[in-house]
Formats: sequence, C-alpha cells, structure tokens
Amino acid sequence: MRAASASRLDNFLPVEMASFDATGLEGEVRVDWSTATETNTSHFLLERSTDNENWSNAAQVQAHGESSSETRYSFTDANVLAGTAYSYRLTVVNMDGSSSVYPEIASATPGTQGTVTEFALAQNYPNPFNPETNISYTLAEASNVSLKVFTVTGEEVTTLVNGNQNAGSFNVSFNAAALPSGLYFYRLNAGSFTDTRKMLLLK
Repeated sequence: MRAASASRLDNFLPVEMASFDATGLEGEVRVDWSTATETNTSHFLLERSTDNENWSNAAQVQAHGESSSETRYSFTDANVLAGTAYSYRLTVVNMDGSSSVYPEIASATPGTQGTVTEFALAQNYPNPFNPETNISYTLAEASNVSLKVFTVTGEEVTTLVNGNQNAGSFNVSFNAAALPSGLYFYRLNAGSFTDTRKMLLLK
C-alpha cells in the first residue's frame, strides 16, 4: 500500500523522499522507496510493526549518499506471517550520525500462495549489479506478459519474458556479462499494466 504523499524530511536531514510503498506478496512483503535528492546520506533503517506502537528493526540499507536525481531502493521482508498486517517506517541516517524518522507509514498484508491481488514491478536486486541481477514482479490475473530491457537511448537489449502467465509472483534473472557498464531500463507490460524501472550495471 502506498504511503501518503511524499515530503521533505526536516531541515536537519537533506533527503527528499519521492515515494514509500509496501506490497503484500506470497509469504513476504516488499518495501520500495525512492529519494529525489540525497546529501551526505549514510543509510536507511527500516522498521516494522503490527500495531503501529511497538517497532522492531527489519533491515539496514546502504544509501547512495550523494544524488540529485531519483534513487530507488527495495527490501523484501520474508520474516512475516500470512494474513497479518505489517506497517513499515524509515529512519534516515546522515554521515555525521544525525537521523530523522520519515513521517509516513506504508502498510501491507502478505498472503498465502495464490493470493496476489495487484500488478507490480519490483526494483531489481542487487542494484547496481555485475553481471547478474534479479527482477521480480506480480500479476493479479492471468496476462500476456512482456518483460524487456532497453538502453538509455531506447534500443532494445533483450526480451526476458514474452508469453501468457497465470496470476502469481515471478522472478527473472538477467545476465549482462556481454554488455558495457551503464544505465539500463526494464519494462513490464502485462495486460493494461505497464511499469518501467532503471538499473545500473557497474563492471
């Protein structure tokens, strides 16, 4: 579930959040977030709760540190119980140790096999990568699926998926050993759903 509208953190922490979402999958929850800008950012602390009062650490994710463009992050929480609603919040930690809790909360409920209820394309992991990475997505219903990789100029690199698939969660491996370092895009088309994300190959 998408959190409320993104906002800038307090003036003491120069990070501008662009999005913060949680998606319930089969036996896990995927949390995605992105920053519009970062300055001297060290890392993110992701916490979770089942009552919005008691919070525990779910993950620590290294930040990009310095960025004037959108940077996306993703974490998959597999230590969950199907049917239980989980809430997530972020603490942003600066290089000097100062920190601030992002005020928005994202919530999702993991399901059991066959309970995927939405179309979604996850950020590839790892990212940056060399030379292999994984791309995950979910289908709310059986669809004609196309998953392709493109260069920044729009040239098609490869087709990873092309055909009909049933509803559910899917993971595809992409090996870029034959490609040069650089920024690439991958696009999922499933029925009327379309989403595009970027990934960075560093050799």
